[in-house]
Amino acid sequence: MGALAALLLTGCSAGPAVVSSAPGGITAPTAISADLVNSQLWPGEDDVLLAIVDQSYAPLVEPDAVVELTVEDPDGRRTTSRPTLVSLPVTGRQVYRARLDLHRAGTWPLEVSVELPGGTLRTRSELMVQPDDATPAIGDVAPAVDTPTLAPGSDVSAISSIRLLTDTPPLDLYRTSERDALAEHRPFVFIVDSAAFTPTQSCGGGLAHIVHLVPEFPDLLMIHAEPWLTQVADGRLALDPADGPPRLAPWSVAWGVTEAPWVFVVDAAGHVVAKFNGVMGTDELRDAFAAVQAS
Repeated sequence: MGALAALLLTGCSAGPAVVSSAPGGITAPTAISADLVNSQLWPGEDDVLLAIVDQSYAPLVEPDAVVELTVEDPDGRRTTSRPTLVSLPVTGRQVYRARLDLHRAGTWPLEVSVELPGGTLRTRSELMVQPDDATPAIGDVAPAVDTPTLAPGSDVSAISSIRLLTDTPPLDLYRTSERDALAEHRPFVFIVDSAAFTPTQSCGGGLAHIVHLVPEFPDLLMIHAEPWLTQVADGRLALDPADGPPRLAPWSVAWGVTEAPWVFVVDAAGHVVAKFNGVMGTDELRDAFAAVQAS
């Protein structure tokens, strides 16, 4: 979240929409556009975050405004709701949030209307609801599975490719297994990614984000695991078997991961509250981490 330029936007407005009626002589918004702040939406109930701006791209946060969102599902059914104005945890930026039942992957047309004392402003956009493979839905209980942990005095390179990203890896990523984190009712972030074995162009991106974010969240447990079965061969981490093809590790199977990267955010009750796949924004990760750390 934060600066829109830092995100992969999955929805953008078709351009400003002119106000249907406006009193003369009064300086007021005359057009709006709406940008999706979330970079990814999944089938199920999602918190949709929208930044609504006026014709000068200033945030539209009028206290007297009545904002309505109308979404149309892939079958043509329409639902209208009223979002609330919220402040993002890290940046303090004000955006509109609506909890929407986006029950199917696909393109969902979105209409935004803002009723002001001087008239009503409208614009159109789209929500792209992405197939989430077989990973847990938002709100589901996280599966419990043992992930590799680092024994005292052992080398992290035996279980992780993280040294390809940094000479001083955050070893706390390997102190606690995912199963133990759930049993201890600790909120945590689970990163399934690899810097060494990268069948997709975005592989390694999630882990690279985490390396930079760990110092910002010293009280939030973060756990990393390679997506594939690995072994140490000739003194370095290798696939198991070394000549491939890659085989999914048990934790990847349990979480429904078939390609990397995935980043899951789990609250103290053990529910998946956010998840990210492929290209993701550092600021939206920050906000998701801050929200679960504060819960």
